[in-house]
Amino acid sequence: MKRQSARSATILIGVMLIWTLPGHASQEGTIESTQPIATENFIRPCTVTYIRSGMVHVVGSSVRRTCSSNHVATDMGVENRNAANLAGFTVAVAQSDSTWHPLYGDTLRVTLDVSSIADEENVKQLGSLFSSAELVEATVQCVRENAGRGVPHARYLDLRVVGSQRYSKLGQVYKVAAIPERKTY
Repeated sequence: MKRQSARSATILIGVMLIWTLPGHASQEGTIESTQPIATENFIRPCTVTYIRSGMVHVVGSSVRRTCSSNHVATDMGVENRNAANLAGFTVAVAQSDSTWHPLYGDTLRVTLDVSSIADEENVKQLGSLFSSAELVEATVQCVRENAGRGVPHARYLDLRVVGSQRYSKLGQVYKVAAIPERKTY
């Protein structure tokens, strides 16, 4: 009986090890995240694609990448053009009691930290000056759009903006519009 239990345990451990190896646990999936992309002339919210392990795009995943570095192809080569990342902004999604999603009921709670720019009127990126207020507004727009991606769907975004007091008014509860999933072929 002990041999049978030991053998079963060994097989179980072996299966678990194989299952957790990269490539065996799940298939690759995509996450799209809207980010404030900087050019020499302007900042514009644009969608960037990330490849990750797992087929389910959980709500909050796109929001977490709003301020992540990216690799955008330019005439000069591949560069990080995420203006929020270059300015030192960070974003955090609060984790609920759920084991698989961060929603509090139907609400996604997010903190955008823009304290890296303090009370500066402008930020310098790519040799140009951009309005700090416009960069914060563009980043908030990106967070709001990203909140509409993933499952389960969030109906509300409870956004808190920390840093300079002048941006705190952008922190509020927003209604979330769902971004339709694109068909996978």
